[in-house]
Amino acid sequence: MRILIRLVALLTLGLAAGIVFSHVLQMSQKTLLDKFIFLDVQQILLATYGPVLGILEGIAFGSVLVTAIMERKKMGSLALLVLSAVCVGAMLVIWVFLIAPLNATVDAWTADTIPANWEQIRDRWAMLQTVRFGLAVIAFGTYILVVLGEREAASERI
Repeated sequence: MRILIRLVALLTLGLAAGIVFSHVLQMSQKTLLDKFIFLDVQQILLATYGPVLGILEGIAFGSVLVTAIMERKKMGSLALLVLSAVCVGAMLVIWVFLIAPLNATVDAWTADTIPANWEQIRDRWAMLQTVRFGLAVIAFGTYILVVLGEREAASERI
């Protein structure tokens, strides 16, 4: 069971970090789009990102917490796992309270109702995704450190 939980955590953390990284990679190109193409990209191409990422991050958060509970007696591992969980939790909070409302706003636009400040909204969304990417890298990296640290410790005991 322990290996399965770690596998789930590694997969979901890695997938979440990769998806958020894709947002970061798209940012400079999105600044080249006119408002109508930007609207199409946000409403059509990115429509499934939020629900899928929400599920992945929720599973990642839960599996990191379960790992932390299993490792609670190992203070070094526990500290890294708590940091990983806090980062995933912060990613979820940013998405729920800041990005999802922006997405809902953009989803309500039509070609005739795009506001004059649409670029500010695009840039805020991009900045929030950059913050989430930083958190994702920390969450994934610290979890990997725990797994690698335990493998090293196990090999030294042999």
